[in-house]
Amino acid sequence: SNFTLVWKQVLYFLICLIIFIPITYSVGRPILHILSENGIGNRIDNLVSSLYVVEEFGAFTLTAIIKDIISLIVLHFSEIWGSILLVILFGFLLPFVVLQVSSYNLNSIMYKKLSMNMNVGYVQNLINTLKNSILYGLTNIIFRLPFWTVMVLAFEIFLFVSNTTLGLFLGLVGLQAVLIIVNALKHAFFSNYTTVCVEKECAPVYAFILAFPITIKDFWNIMATSIIFQMTRLVANAFVALFTFFAGLILMIPATFVLTSIFYTVIYLNKTGQRYYMGNNYIYNPVKYSVKRDEYADKLLDPEEPIEDQYVTAIESLNKNKKNKKRSR
Repeated sequence: SNFTLVWKQVLYFLICLIIFIPITYSVGRPILHILSENGIGNRIDNLVSSLYVVEEFGAFTLTAIIKDIISLIVLHFSEIWGSILLVILFGFLLPFVVLQVSSYNLNSIMYKKLSMNMNVGYVQNLINTLKNSILYGLTNIIFRLPFWTVMVLAFEIFLFVSNTTLGLFLGLVGLQAVLIIVNALKHAFFSNYTTVCVEKECAPVYAFILAFPITIKDFWNIMATSIIFQMTRLVANAFVALFTFFAGLILMIPATFVLTSIFYTVIYLNKTGQRYYMGNNYIYNPVKYSVKRDEYADKLLDPEEPIEDQYVTAIESLNKNKKNKKRSR
């Protein structure tokens, strides 16, 4: 019912690619030149061309290429350090902030749609929330540093143990498990935090403080849901990438952003007990009502007891009347 947001997000992604890819390529040309001189480009071409050919396990080639790229960058670091910094800035940090701006915008749209059944325009809401969304994106660089650190360490361990077939297999299993758990943990904390930030329109740090007790109160349930959500995203994107030669990711990645915004909003509304619209005429209430025990129940008699008491009293009074009549005779 909200698939139109996917098309708008696709357009947003394409604009970002048009802007950042040429800039990243121009500032990263010294790095690409060194890699090309050492034959990395040809090896990558051979790897891509053999993806759909049943040959030896291509992960060996991929890990070898990654190790050689890291070795070449370390070897020529004094020559290309400036280019590396620019690539990190224009190829990672700025695109990350821009994508977080769109993520905030999607969460804001979905929160208004679900909580108030309000339809707002994508561009209009993007402009109205631009100040808060930029601050949200910049703050998330700090908030995500622990997750990125764990991922980098896990990847380094994988490269270290992937020299043999067994090590490669176990390394891939371990690396994927770590990535799933770390990303699920990120979604568990960011779901309530992002929606609080959108609802309160407050500073991200303050929103994180407000959202933290909500997450901790029902952490394991949220974490389990986040793991299932992360695995669903992973399987869907991998399936589409494999059978469309990565072309389908142009649609799937923006769709994942929209799905994530819905996930965040629903998690928050459920955990805070707020009603929300699942359709124009369908309101879902997550609050579970329970029958409260009457505090005066123990002080009052059950309905059967007064009847029984009255019956006993009536029999006793009848017996007394008979005895009195006998005495009077």
